[in-house]
Amino acid sequence: DLANDSTPQGKAISWMEESDNLVWRLIKDGLHERIIQRYIFAVLYYSTKGETWLDQYNFLCPNLDVCMWNSRPNTTHALGLICNAEKVAYKITLGRNNLTGTIPPEIGYLKRLNLVYLQFNNITGTLPSSIGNLHRLQVLYVTMNQLSGTIPTSFVALENLYMAGFVHNNITGYNVLCPLAKDHWLTRLQVNCDANNMQSNGFKDQDCPCCTDCCGIMDELHNYMCCYQNTTLNYNMCYDASYGDDVYGNKPNSKPMCLPDDKFIEC
Repeated sequence: DLANDSTPQGKAISWMEESDNLVWRLIKDGLHERIIQRYIFAVLYYSTKGETWLDQYNFLCPNLDVCMWNSRPNTTHALGLICNAEKVAYKITLGRNNLTGTIPPEIGYLKRLNLVYLQFNNITGTLPSSIGNLHRLQVLYVTMNQLSGTIPTSFVALENLYMAGFVHNNITGYNVLCPLAKDHWLTRLQVNCDANNMQSNGFKDQDCPCCTDCCGIMDELHNYMCCYQNTTLNYNMCYDASYGDDVYGNKPNSKPMCLPDDKFIEC
């Protein structure tokens, strides 16, 4: 793939060899981890058709470090890439940016990643099993894409994961993640559920006992809804999934919902 200029990997190598002004300085200084991450983010750009992104976030700017490939350089609340003090990326925020294509397996080599937000795009293909190598990963959101396949078994190694969202994809096998809810930190797992199953089981997915947010039912206005059980209020709380979560995973405009006479209405 590296020698083939038609692949994302080949395009990334060609860009680094022919256009990237900063990589030679990194090579001279022996900063191997930063060279690798520069290559991987270039692969991500080409693999998701970066030229059609709504915002380029300075990606592939040949004179800028990847820590400046974002909307607000030198801040922790920017969109794009966020780095730590060592100039190694720990956060990817590329939601709602028209990413089209696939997630490259190389993402699994970004061992410092804590947070990955790729929701509300047009990403296809499957989730790379290499994501299971990201042992520091705490948040993974790929909600509202066109992903398919099953959750890789390697994800059971994500012992620091506490929030994950897979809604509105064709992904199955969520129960692979249940050991993380039982023995580790996973407290919120947002998934697709069968609408009939939700109605008959109180908005719970019988095939995934650890899934917390069950999505897939339509309200009376035909909004695509997600529901979760609020044990304090003894209600099923629901929200319109099309609005998504904020970057902190908060649920928007949640309200108690009921199913009297098999109709989904506000209580």
